[in-house]
Amino acid sequence: MIKKAVGKRIVSSDVEVGTFLSGGVDSSLVTLIAADLIKNRLKTFGVSYKKHDELPYIKYIAEKT
Repeated sequence: MIKKAVGKRIVSSDVEVGTFLSGGVDSSLVTLIAADLIKNRLKTFGVSYKKHDELPYIKYIAEKT
Protein backbone atom coordinates (compact mmCIF):
# COMPACT_ATOMS: atom_id res chain seq x y z
CA MET A 1 0.00 0.00 0.00
CA ILE A 2 2.82 2.43 0.84
CA LYS A 3 4.73 1.53 -2.32
CA LYS A 4 1.61 2.23 -4.40
CA ALA A 5 1.07 5.59 -2.68
CA VAL A 6 4.68 6.67 -3.25
CA GLY A 7 4.47 5.52 -6.87
CA LYS A 8 1.42 7.70 -7.48
CA ARG A 9 3.40 10.76 -6.42
CA ILE A 10 6.21 10.07 -8.86
CA VAL A 11 4.36 11.28 -11.92
CA SER A 12 7.10 11.26 -14.55
CA SER A 13 10.53 9.73 -14.82
CA ASP A 14 11.85 12.79 -16.70
CA VAL A 15 11.54 15.18 -13.75
CA GLU A 16 13.81 15.27 -10.72
CA VAL A 17 12.42 13.75 -7.55
CA GLY A 18 13.65 14.48 -4.05
CA THR A 19 12.80 13.54 -0.50
CA PHE A 20 13.49 15.15 2.84
CA LEU A 21 15.15 12.79 5.30
CA SER A 22 14.63 13.42 8.99
CA GLY A 23 16.22 10.19 10.12
CA GLY A 24 12.91 8.69 11.19
CA VAL A 25 11.21 5.53 9.97
CA ASP A 26 8.59 7.27 7.82
CA SER A 27 10.93 9.48 5.77
CA SER A 28 13.43 6.63 5.48
CA LEU A 29 10.78 4.25 4.15
CA VAL A 30 9.42 6.75 1.63
CA THR A 31 12.96 7.59 0.46
CA LEU A 32 13.97 3.96 -0.04
CA ILE A 33 10.75 3.13 -1.91
CA ALA A 34 11.08 6.20 -4.16
CA ALA A 35 14.73 5.35 -4.90
CA ASP A 36 13.71 1.83 -5.87
CA LEU A 37 10.89 3.03 -8.12
CA ILE A 38 13.00 5.53 -10.04
CA LYS A 39 16.11 3.36 -10.11
CA ASN A 40 18.29 5.30 -7.69
CA ARG A 41 18.02 8.73 -9.35
CA LEU A 42 16.68 10.36 -6.20
CA LYS A 43 17.93 13.54 -4.56
CA THR A 44 17.82 13.50 -0.78
CA PHE A 45 17.88 16.42 1.64
CA GLY A 46 18.28 16.48 5.40
CA VAL A 47 18.99 18.85 8.28
CA SER A 48 21.03 18.16 11.39
CA TYR A 49 20.45 19.84 14.75
CA LYS A 50 22.92 19.94 17.65
CA LYS A 51 20.29 19.04 20.23
CA HIS A 52 18.79 16.13 18.33
CA ASP A 53 21.36 14.89 15.83
CA GLU A 54 20.01 12.27 13.43
CA LEU A 55 22.73 12.85 10.84
CA PRO A 56 24.11 9.28 11.08
CA TYR A 57 20.66 7.89 10.17
CA ILE A 58 20.19 10.46 7.40
CA LYS A 59 23.58 9.60 5.89
CA TYR A 60 22.92 5.87 6.13
CA ILE A 61 19.65 6.08 4.18
CA ALA A 62 21.04 8.63 1.69
CA GLU A 63 23.91 6.26 0.87
CA LYS A 64 21.40 3.50 0.07
CA THR A 65 19.68 5.58 -2.62
